[in-house]
Amino acid sequence: MKKKLQNILVFTLSLVFIFITLEIVFRCLSISHNHPWNPGTVEQSKELGWKTIADFSHQGTWEEIGTVHYSTTYDGFRKFGDTATQKIKILVIGDSFTQAVNVSDEDTYYHYLQNQSSSIEVFAYGCGSYGTLQEFMILDKYLAVIKPDLVLWQFCPNDIYNNHYQLEPRIFGSPRPYLINHEIVYFKPSWIKLLAKKSKLLKFVDNKIHRMLVKKLNDPSIINDTSFVNAVNTTQEIIGMIKERIGNTPFVGFSVGTRHQQFFKAACQKSNLGFIDYVPAKISAARKKGIKINDMPHDGHWNETGHAIAGLAIWTYLKDKISK
Repeated sequence: MKKKLQNILVFTLSLVFIFITLEIVFRCLSISHNHPWNPGTVEQSKELGWKTIADFSHQGTWEEIGTVHYSTTYDGFRKFGDTATQKIKILVIGDSFTQAVNVSDEDTYYHYLQNQSSSIEVFAYGCGSYGTLQEFMILDKYLAVIKPDLVLWQFCPNDIYNNHYQLEPRIFGSPRPYLINHEIVYFKPSWIKLLAKKSKLLKFVDNKIHRMLVKKLNDPSIINDTSFVNAVNTTQEIIGMIKERIGNTPFVGFSVGTRHQQFFKAACQKSNLGFIDYVPAKISAARKKGIKINDMPHDGHWNETGHAIAGLAIWTYLKDKISK
């Protein structure tokens, strides 16, 4: 019995030693991979799960991007105009493409929109990994404060996954709200995601698991999966909630990618909401010409060129519709 306990102790101590050694190795390796322009821009939120940090400013330089100045204002908005203005107020809501931590304040697609007309006032909120429900919660909270003349909504292909707990490949390390049976329910992240916030080794393992799940979700056959169909229906329900909340306020949605765009477009059309379907095509056309529109392989989000192309595509749609 004593010998057996000794073997267990030796085995346990060996595992601890291996873990500590690998943790040190991964911490050393991670030093050279830290992005100085992405210093940690979110914090936990009891209501939203997480939110963009307010009144935050950071400037950093990265080899592939250059110098980036990222800042937020009131309640984490990347841009928060004058609510009392007589200008046309546009409320922009989205996820990481709208938060845009890898481009400077003056290089975002919505800053491009504001530069096109002196009669526009922009309010923009984006937060990484947000699903449509969290974005709706932002709309619900600030609609009466801002009283926008137009709501511009940025969709992303992974929004559908983010809107359904059975498809969710990655939670930000905080509980995420989901719409289940017409009610908001919070699901806590797995234990490995919580520990990964403290351990570089477990973060590496978590990222590997995440990539495998994403690969499965990217399979075209996923659209036939029952969970995916349920996620699309949930997304459609949330978009219906958006319509009910904004009433007669004009709305225009767009997606950053062609994948699953048809579901966002159909849901918007069902709720009599506007939708721009050619933003991804403009981005793709630029890429085919050899124009660098993101910072792959490091980051798939738009760089300042991608934002300018998207901004122009959106403005082309909006310019004849905006009048006051």
